[in-house]
Amino acid sequence: MMFIELLEEIKDAIIERKSKELDTVIVIFGAEGTGKSMFGLRLGEYLLEDNVLEFDVFNNVVYHSVEFIKIFNRGNQYILVDEALNLFYSKEHMGNSYIAKQLFRGRFKLNTLAIVVQNLRWLDPVVREHRARLFVMTDKTAHGYKLLVFGSDKAKELYYLQRDLGYSKIEKYYKLASHIIEDPEMPSKKTIEKYKLLKEANNILGSLLDLVGLSEAKFAKLYIIGGKDEKRETFMGLLFKLVEGDEDKRKRILNMIGIDYSKNKEYYDRVIEILREKYLNTKKDIKRREAH
Repeated sequence: MMFIELLEEIKDAIIERKSKELDTVIVIFGAEGTGKSMFGLRLGEYLLEDNVLEFDVFNNVVYHSVEFIKIFNRGNQYILVDEALNLFYSKEHMGNSYIAKQLFRGRFKLNTLAIVVQNLRWLDPVVREHRARLFVMTDKTAHGYKLLVFGSDKAKELYYLQRDLGYSKIEKYYKLASHIIEDPEMPSKKTIEKYKLLKEANNILGSLLDLVGLSEAKFAKLYIIGGKDEKRETFMGLLFKLVEGDEDKRKRILNMIGIDYSKNKEYYDRVIEILREKYLNTKKDIKRREAH
């Protein structure tokens, strides 16, 4: 099978499920540095090009619950969950009734979720064994990148391979795969550039949460449902100063998390703009900015 044929097959499966008013869940897994996110991005580009689903890197690649719920509720979206351990893997989040309800009630929103994970053992069993329709494993060899494709009927076998062998006996995965794709296409340079900016924005957000001692789960709950919390207010205050502050404030706050703003101001200004769009666009925050 050629790479374009794989994309066509996935597209057709998504269209068929949409015709039945169902969503689609794809799991992309593999060792670190084997191209998981790159395949997820390229698939998103392809589905957008063919007008199957909406996809924009800054909005549809998600790391946190807040981002996920915002884009998920729009419907008809291709959502790349990029190694977001706090969404579908941790028991802390699967136990969060709001997140869990969104996941299971949202089957008819006609979204396609591509969940990126290094090891299938980390993925919640309900998602792995009941929601996933396709598994794609990425591998990097001396001859280039490869994709291994598995149907949902292989979910348990893949899990046991991961549990018992990890990636130490890679040939066993090759024997189990229904298709093996050589040299898959990479996403465009523009998409990769956007992805890198977004990833840096996520790193900054995570570092600020760690700095104030606020878990992502609690931040998401407070952000979505509301309520007062001292750590949340401290975090939002830092984020507001970073986004709306002058160069000195930006330099000071980024220096607190080990980033030298002065070395690449233009780059970090672009990253900060992503944080503004994602987390400071509520009516309350707009009023706060106007009063600043």
